Amino acid sequence: FSLVKDGLEVDPLKFNRWVRLLATLDRETNGMLYRCKAVLAQAGSTRKLIFHAVADVVEQQELGEWREGETRGCKIVFIGKNLKREWFEEGFMKTTRPIRLQFPDP
Repeated sequence: FSLVKDGLEVDPLKFNRWVRLLATLDRETNGMLYRCKAVLAQAGSTRKLIFHAVADVVEQQELGEWREGETRGCKIVFIGKNLKREWFEEGFMKTTRPIRLQFPDP
């Protein structure tokens, strides 16, 4: 399943804490997460945060600026078996807030 949340950005510290929770996921309770990918707006930055996790390998990097007129927000995809959507969605949403950074007028 995926989540698309326009107008929200992740708090980098909260997001990284949540990512650590993914690594210790209780598979019987919350399902088996195989892979997770995301393109995220991040607080305090005009650059996109790219996130990718497979098993216990996690990668994050900033990649490119949000273009003028491009809708900033968070897009994240979870791939797995018997995933408890509520747990993933609630946990992820706790890392977000409304976008505060605005692009300067031309």
